[in-house]
Amino acid sequence: ARGGYGVCSCSRVVDGLCSRPAQREGVQDLRSSVDPAASPSAGRLHSKTVLARNPYHNEKNAAHGPGAHDARAAELVAYEQPRRPAPGLPVDAFFRQGDEVVVKRDLGGGYQLQQGELGKVLHIDGDGDALIAFPDQEEQWVHSSMFPKLAKVVQDVPFVLQLLRVMQAACLSMCGWNILTGAAEVAYWHFIDPKSVESNNWFLTIVCSSIASFLFVDCCGLQVFLARNASGVALLPPLLLALCEVQGATSRLDLLILAASLQGWGVISSLAGPLSSRRRQVDGWGVLLALVGMPMLRWSMGSVNIFLTNSSARIMLGVAGVLCAVAELVQGDLDAEKTSEDDAPRACAAGCCRPTCEWSGWPSAISSGLMGGSAVSLFLAYMSSLEQPGRSAYSNPTYLAALETLGALSVGIFALAAVWCMTPWWLDTCQAALMIGLIPLVGCALQGTAGVELEVWGSVSGSGWQAHCGLLLLTMVFPFMLALFSKELALLAQSRALGRSFFVLGLVLVGSYAANLAVLLGDRAPLGGELMRGRQWLHTLGLGLAWCVGLWAAPNGASRPSVHDLWYLSRHSGPPKREYMLGAVTWLGVLLSVFLMGAVPMRTVRAGVQLPVHQDVLIIAGFNVQQGFDLRGFPNVDCVSRLLTDADADLAGLSESNGAHAVMGSSDPVLAYASRLGMESFLGTPSALPSSGQAILSRVPFRETSASTLEASTACATCSSRAHVWSKATVEWQGVLVQFHVVHIESLEDASSIKYVAEQLREHFRNGPLILVGSFGMPINASRPRDSVLAELVTGTGLKEVFGALDADVELPLAPTEFVSGRHNDYIFYRDLQLVGKYIDSRAQCSDHTLTVASFRVVKE
Repeated sequence: ARGGYGVCSCSRVVDGLCSRPAQREGVQDLRSSVDPAASPSAGRLHSKTVLARNPYHNEKNAAHGPGAHDARAAELVAYEQPRRPAPGLPVDAFFRQGDEVVVKRDLGGGYQLQQGELGKVLHIDGDGDALIAFPDQEEQWVHSSMFPKLAKVVQDVPFVLQLLRVMQAACLSMCGWNILTGAAEVAYWHFIDPKSVESNNWFLTIVCSSIASFLFVDCCGLQVFLARNASGVALLPPLLLALCEVQGATSRLDLLILAASLQGWGVISSLAGPLSSRRRQVDGWGVLLALVGMPMLRWSMGSVNIFLTNSSARIMLGVAGVLCAVAELVQGDLDAEKTSEDDAPRACAAGCCRPTCEWSGWPSAISSGLMGGSAVSLFLAYMSSLEQPGRSAYSNPTYLAALETLGALSVGIFALAAVWCMTPWWLDTCQAALMIGLIPLVGCALQGTAGVELEVWGSVSGSGWQAHCGLLLLTMVFPFMLALFSKELALLAQSRALGRSFFVLGLVLVGSYAANLAVLLGDRAPLGGELMRGRQWLHTLGLGLAWCVGLWAAPNGASRPSVHDLWYLSRHSGPPKREYMLGAVTWLGVLLSVFLMGAVPMRTVRAGVQLPVHQDVLIIAGFNVQQGFDLRGFPNVDCVSRLLTDADADLAGLSESNGAHAVMGSSDPVLAYASRLGMESFLGTPSALPSSGQAILSRVPFRETSASTLEASTACATCSSRAHVWSKATVEWQGVLVQFHVVHIESLEDASSIKYVAEQLREHFRNGPLILVGSFGMPINASRPRDSVLAELVTGTGLKEVFGALDADVELPLAPTEFVSGRHNDYIFYRDLQLVGKYIDSRAQCSDHTLTVASFRVVKE
């Protein structure tokens, strides 16, 4: 160990590429390089018998004394060996046939090659040695141990072509971004849709088949096939995204899950190519552009993901993705990187096409799968929206809080871009592993802190400034998490274990999704409900631990060298990837400029609250928005906004308004409603609290807002265990303070929550104008509401029900307010106000409930 960071010669295992026998053999090879007679390369054509001495032996032996290089060389081989090809595998880690190379330093060791000489690679054999033609010398074989003294001559890519290819990659990455978030949203709808029970078996079959399909990549030896047809594979996910406009969420869910699995196949096809592939560079820049561009677009559109809410936009994005993939297919692989006809037989004969599912590849696949699964889960829960970090920590963050998230994300992206273009070897160091491993863990651990207190519930874990700072840390380091994950996958590509890694990644995603459902649904969840119930912070901490375990146990984990090994790193790292840097940075600059100088001012102008349409009456609306879904499982932002606009609502109480961000790709429908309607919003509680959510929208300025929770139901076995929130606001209308409350109770049997609300109204809200919008799961039959516990709400409180549902002589049946059951479960209560009008709007099925509307005048004394 040196300086506390050891290079363990036994910990780097990639399908046996660095097992103990391989290391001993590597040391012997280094020793034999000193003695040409002992070299297995003797007898090669074109002076290949002239063997290279080990650079470390030549340059450092004098400093360490005789024999000292053997122990040091054995230590370094443990890190070098996985970067060099295993015997019999195609070699592309350093150079490819046709590359132009330059001598960085005099080779020595029998070679007459001096610094600055240029040559061209004619052929690379199965051992990794290169036949290179130099203008002033005859063709000669160069041993692979000399490669660190050579460098590829990077050919400049025209600027316009850089812009075009980076844009194509960004478009395909945006398709993948929307496929992931869309699949998460539709899968959650499957669990809350009462009609989906009979399709559970089919849903599980689709999910399991999609995850298991990754095993075929390794077990059927498809890695080379995917690498040669990367553009064709990339065409399928956007095509399925465009076809998702179907009548019904079940088919859409099937298509999105299939598209998500094909997206994984597309990543494999890109990573399975050569390590020096320009396709990797372009795809990496495209991912970063999509990572920053999609959240900015979503924020600019008023917190709405237009590609998921608008069918036309979704089809256009899918078609654009298809066209970009077709363009790459027509152009051929970037810079003619397809395997030549002469190399193809060698590649397959070397074993890349051979099926491999042996155990030796599973440990590294499990480690990388943990990294990828935890990173994607954290992205879906917290980082696919600029508002989510602030929304998770605070009950009512300002819309400008999203700029803090954008700032953290921009710092991470530009820092990663600088590393890629200047010191790419830093990502290989143990300092990088510690930093990129610990920062996400710290950010996840901070979600266990609490900064908000709610009545009954108590402290809300994941709220407050500390939790917010933790999410900003996660956002800042997330680009580095993706970069490090891709580097581990590049190592797995050499050992043909990519399919197994994505198989584990899929299992981690499914497990994370199940844990989120346990947090939200409690005892109703399939697994872990009792442990995870209401503990979102515990799930987040588990993801942080999974990332760290995967990173530090990965094949490129514990054996990383220190940044102090500058001699080693400078000779065993690839050249900086700058071919597409100018085009990518240009696009990043354009995106940020347009956003800061265009989108932010426009959003600021639109942030103003529109004044009430009617000055003489106060129009109230109550709507159970079913967590942002209509009856078909599609987002209902447009539909709900249209109904509330038609109603000219001044105050709206929205029940079940929490979008369950952790399983819906950071979706928050309330922010979208408020932006579309030009209304001020009160969200009630931070989204870190697993609750059904009761939001208030208002065109009248809030004077005061507060929220509390109700006791969870214990009598209803089929009801969600999420916290029931009671949101309260006070507004001034025509000089009079009016209290406006929203409450939702799912329980069909438990009367304790209703009694608690009634008692609180009698004790703390006895006097003054008051409006209570309630969505209750009762009565459960055709009986009169007056005969149920709902009578408590009009006993001793002074409240009346707008539709007369609580009258003793009300005529049955009541007008239905729920489409599925046909029951009347939505109510508006009022006191000390004059009722002007009322109606139930059942024209559009924006939710499983109808819109209830009432208008009032202030009673003049």
